[in-house]
Amino acid sequence: MGSDRSSADVDVQATGPVLSMVETDAGAETSPRVLVVDDNPKIHEDFRKILAHPRCESESLRELQSALLGKANDADVFASQPTFKVDVASQGQIGVELASRAIREGNSYAVAFVDVRMPPGWDGVETTRRLWDVDDDLHVVLCTAYSDYSWDDLTVRLGASDKLLILKKPFDSVEVRQLARALAEKWRLLRKSRRHAKDLERKVHRRTRELDETNRKLKSEMAERARMEADLQRAQRLETLGVLAAAMRHEINNPLAYVSANLEFVASELEQLTRMSGHHADPYCHLADSMSALREAQVGAERIAQIVRDVTLFSRRERDETRQFDVHDALGRALKVAGNEIRHRAHLVREFSSANRVLGDQARMEQVFVNLLVNAAQAIPEGRVEQNTIRVCTRALPQSDAVQVEIEDTGRGIPADQLQRIFEPFFTTKGPGMGLGLPICQTIVKTVGGEIVVESEVGKGTKLKVTLPVAHGTMEDSPRVCVPVKGDSRPGSSERRLLVVDDSPEILRAIRRGLRSFDLTTAESGRQALDACREGQFDLILCDLMMPDLTGMDVYRELKAHQPGLESRMVFMTGGAFTDGSRDFLDTVPNRIIEKPFAHHELEATLAATLAELDA
Repeated sequence: MGSDRSSADVDVQATGPVLSMVETDAGAETSPRVLVVDDNPKIHEDFRKILAHPRCESESLRELQSALLGKANDADVFASQPTFKVDVASQGQIGVELASRAIREGNSYAVAFVDVRMPPGWDGVETTRRLWDVDDDLHVVLCTAYSDYSWDDLTVRLGASDKLLILKKPFDSVEVRQLARALAEKWRLLRKSRRHAKDLERKVHRRTRELDETNRKLKSEMAERARMEADLQRAQRLETLGVLAAAMRHEINNPLAYVSANLEFVASELEQLTRMSGHHADPYCHLADSMSALREAQVGAERIAQIVRDVTLFSRRERDETRQFDVHDALGRALKVAGNEIRHRAHLVREFSSANRVLGDQARMEQVFVNLLVNAAQAIPEGRVEQNTIRVCTRALPQSDAVQVEIEDTGRGIPADQLQRIFEPFFTTKGPGMGLGLPICQTIVKTVGGEIVVESEVGKGTKLKVTLPVAHGTMEDSPRVCVPVKGDSRPGSSERRLLVVDDSPEILRAIRRGLRSFDLTTAESGRQALDACREGQFDLILCDLMMPDLTGMDVYRELKAHQPGLESRMVFMTGGAFTDGSRDFLDTVPNRIIEKPFAHHELEATLAATLAELDA
């Protein structure tokens, strides 16, 4: 087994070009590679003949088969015998180098036949250990003519492995071929199984990523759906509140109308008595106090009416007047109202830009600013004026063609979990009895196409940003809905005939007391009104919009159909048009409207303006 050839002279030539093993779907592949490590060149040649050229090696077997079995012409006996790509090395070090190079080229060996004795270098056991350090998939057959190592010794040095076999010399060529074939197939299946496992791992990894992405999207969609459901519930609550408020407004405004009218009538009478009494002590000494009490009652009634109007802002189609106004003028008025709340809590800082006119209802926007200013002040404890500030700032936003009003305080701030709910009706951070201020403010601002945004941090204060559209052009100054008019606007002639139609006798009596300059006829239903119109002529018809028998809308249509022209003389009273039909009707007719409760001077101004248009 020994040899005098040096490692440099070792023949490492393969029997053919080095090829990578390629598997196809049908299982076809190139010839497996075998490494022979032995210091005897004759052994190299034997392995080449057995593994690389099995047919040549088996000529004697074919001759024997022909003699015994009579099949000398059968050329396919050994056709199924595999061929191997054989590389040889005379020392263990070179064998390990060949194995390393094969690994780098991606064309590793399947089987290595290693001689146990290879002086002067590594022996077969050490070579095997080094080969496995390079390629742990390699199957090794230790070839030996002696009992160099027991199996226990091999196990101690190499460890228990199913990739190690022992082949005793002299060996049989068929035995070598079968070993090579079996071990190469095992090596191939092992690598195929590993590739399959990696493919599965990649597929599982890819599928896991897809599932993670799907799960992320699902969570995002669920969160979005939850948000949309919350918005929908909030919108439904607002809509329900709006419908309820509109109905409530109608029911409250009817009795409030005659309460206000009667209060105004009594106050007017008492005022006249006070003027007549002069300095006499009796019987008018207490008339001034009585008149003052009545005036305060009037203010309270108007405040109730304003609250009802504010609540009905939640109704989807509640009408609001949109005009031009100076935002700085509105802020100045609001600061005067809220001044007492502010001065005991913080310094007031004004940072107004150049004057800008915006769109909206100035009275309602003043209400918004007062509410926000009072909220800012109440977020700051009393008695720390020198430590706190309320800043009111305005700026133009040319990019959005809008004006922004900022109201910023240094108060306690709003927790994040509450910040998202502050615009919900009846949600409040102030305690019982509150909770409609900010929702009403938001609705007023949105009505004119604006926006209100809140930024807050606990312990650092709150900033509210109100954005309003800039006004362009000239707005209409004479809305159909009556606004308060001071002074005497009564018609000049008492010969004007007025028909007043309302299902409330109290309202009819209150109007009769207040309108003394008209020849006044009353009707408590739509049918009575139509009968009165057929029997006589009227200069004006003041008619309630909603009545249980025939509504004011029905009266309008009947007059237009049977007494055309008379419908244009109608002025509608409404305690709140809260149905779609009533709103649509008011949107389509040109007639004037006066909302209950109203003052006598408002009613007279509306009637006078209508007569002036009819007489023109």
